[in-house]
Amino acid sequence: GDADGDRLTYRWQLAATRAFNTTLVDERTGADTTFAYSYARANALLADLDVQPGETATLYHRAAASDGDTTTTGDAFALTLERSTLDAIDIGEARSRANGTLVNVEGVVTRTEGDFTRIQDATGGLVIRQTAGAPDPAFKDSVANGAIRPGTRVRVTGALSEFRFLKQMNSGDAADDLRSFRILSQGNELPEPQVVTLQDLNQNGEEYESELIRVENLSLETPDAKYQAATEYQNLSDATLSDGSVSLYIPNATDTEIEGATVLNDFMFTGVLGQYNFRDNPNAGYQLLPVAAGDVRASGAGGATRLRFNAAGGYVAESADSASVPVVIANPGEQETSVVVERTGGTAAAGQDVDAFETQTLTFQDGQSTRAVSLRLRDDERSEGDETITLSLSGASGGNEAELGTPATFTLTTIDDEERAILPDQEGAPLREALADTYEASTLGYDVARDRLFGDLFNRQDTVRGFYTNAPVRIDPSADPSEDAFEKGFNTEHAWPRSKGADDEPALSNLHILFPTREAANGARGNLPYGDILDEETETWFYLNQSQSTIPEDNIDRYSESTASRFEPRESVKGDVARTAFYFNAVYPDRADNAFLDQQRSVLREWHQQDPPSAPEKRRNARIAAYQGGAINPFLTDPSLVRRAFFTELAADDPARPTAFVLHGNAPNPARTSTMLRFDLPATAKVSLSVYDVMGRKVLSKPARTVSAGANRTITLDAAATLPAGVYVYRLTARTATRTFRGSSTLTVVR
Repeated sequence: GDADGDRLTYRWQLAATRAFNTTLVDERTGADTTFAYSYARANALLADLDVQPGETATLYHRAAASDGDTTTTGDAFALTLERSTLDAIDIGEARSRANGTLVNVEGVVTRTEGDFTRIQDATGGLVIRQTAGAPDPAFKDSVANGAIRPGTRVRVTGALSEFRFLKQMNSGDAADDLRSFRILSQGNELPEPQVVTLQDLNQNGEEYESELIRVENLSLETPDAKYQAATEYQNLSDATLSDGSVSLYIPNATDTEIEGATVLNDFMFTGVLGQYNFRDNPNAGYQLLPVAAGDVRASGAGGATRLRFNAAGGYVAESADSASVPVVIANPGEQETSVVVERTGGTAAAGQDVDAFETQTLTFQDGQSTRAVSLRLRDDERSEGDETITLSLSGASGGNEAELGTPATFTLTTIDDEERAILPDQEGAPLREALADTYEASTLGYDVARDRLFGDLFNRQDTVRGFYTNAPVRIDPSADPSEDAFEKGFNTEHAWPRSKGADDEPALSNLHILFPTREAANGARGNLPYGDILDEETETWFYLNQSQSTIPEDNIDRYSESTASRFEPRESVKGDVARTAFYFNAVYPDRADNAFLDQQRSVLREWHQQDPPSAPEKRRNARIAAYQGGAINPFLTDPSLVRRAFFTELAADDPARPTAFVLHGNAPNPARTSTMLRFDLPATAKVSLSVYDVMGRKVLSKPARTVSAGANRTITLDAAATLPAGVYVYRLTARTATRTFRGSSTLTVVR
């Protein structure tokens, strides 16, 4: 603070002239006295100023401090910047580029040992691997002598590649991806590890690949007493996942400090996420990679003490009598630790639906990892819809400088029906009427709703990702969230378009139908119906901060697609938009455009079945209910509602639709020019084709394209005319959001 105790806030400015007639950058940093202006942003600014690659520009920067009444501005200093000959881009954008693309990125080193270095910025992480070779001096030499270490900010230029689906820049005797590097600064703070579960990694691992993460309360079963180098431990579990689909991998002895350390059966992991997958699946094979000696610690060992709820929300039957809400501690230290738990919201009435909750302090003694508060529920045997109880943590003290972790708020939703079935005896129009009566939300108004959207519901560590593109945008925590997002090219998408019934309150601001989106993707969707689009018919592809008109060479499932008549979201959110559409039509029947639903009804049902509610979607549902009078989206709670509410008037089963994937083969066979492959497809899928010679070498491939469900679907292989005479094996792969079908057969080419 200043002399009279007022809190000071700071800003940093960059201008084209010393007089600051034209301000180019004006960043408010709050109470922080430091500000990181990335190389990527600087290079983009120079491009906007028409500075040519390799040329320099002299700009001027200054800082200012304010106590609310008086602003003190510092002197202006000259700053000479050189525009790179290759524009710098964010790591997240680089990860979306095709293999072989030359990129220039900048990041902070998070882990480095031996041949492998991980760097990270606000948008993603990337592996730099070097065993030997250029540039000179070698990147690896700088790692070995300590010039490159955790906290070093580096700029690297090179070509992208993948190894077992791990995105990297690779360089060694047989490769030369890494062209140049430059050490920019030392002693930078490492990014805060993202606290995740094994289930989060299994479902959304690509979002965390090569980034710092923390996974708590892990268990490992192994006969090994010491960690063995180059060993994968698959019997890894936490409370969310125990099938071994996410493993612990100890790297080669030269690439880790943990080889030979005593195996911990119950531990916490803080480190980077890797990927190593032999199978033809880019979204599997994720591994926890301990590099530093402290990456694996006994549960409760080392670091700041953190107290948090074990989840952001949960469900319980109203008749359950009571509910227990766990609070967990990590890194407790030697001193006892305490935290305050209080009720801060919800729709359940104290004394009627739940006993009054008295604010209480939980104290963790030595050896305690979990405490819980109990809520006494009252079953009033009335049908009144779902109700919520919101608890919050505050006042963490003791331990090792105890602080609150995430989540620090928990919303319990009480369900009238113990089986979590909703209105199980109803269907068709009566069910839709009952849903409208029960689940119409009490909304917040459009301005407040948008702030909740960008400031809370989709905000993770001050970063929001676009719903259709996964593009990241940083939200200034001291700014108005929705205004800050708008200034940075993001706005609010109505999954059910405003022109089709969502233009007036309360539908306009209902958080169940709102999503944060990049302006370009939102504009492309407009008021188009959703639908599956054949890849060759797609006019524009959207991913991260880019759009293109050509079919992507890789990561195709992460793109949203548009034509003049339809919009297809990326695979991982198709179920989300489907449940949103059915919710809107059930809750607002007098507003919804029925013809618009009919255009997409069947495909939305498919998406709902193929992409069931994820854990983040369920948590968001409970969080929205806490804001909107306890009204959840019931289509997440009871998946049968889609069929019972909207498809009873139609045949329950389509006899023409296959129930299994079958590859019937190809004809003609032998083939001289072209041949047609025929197959049955039980669900709409992305279908790709690979052809191998008798030595197992891939000689031909066709990129994935969308094929709708049905019998006797076909793909024509015209390139048989270019293959030498012989016998070939082909593999057809059909991938939906949740399942992958494969079939193989042989093709004989004659001349």
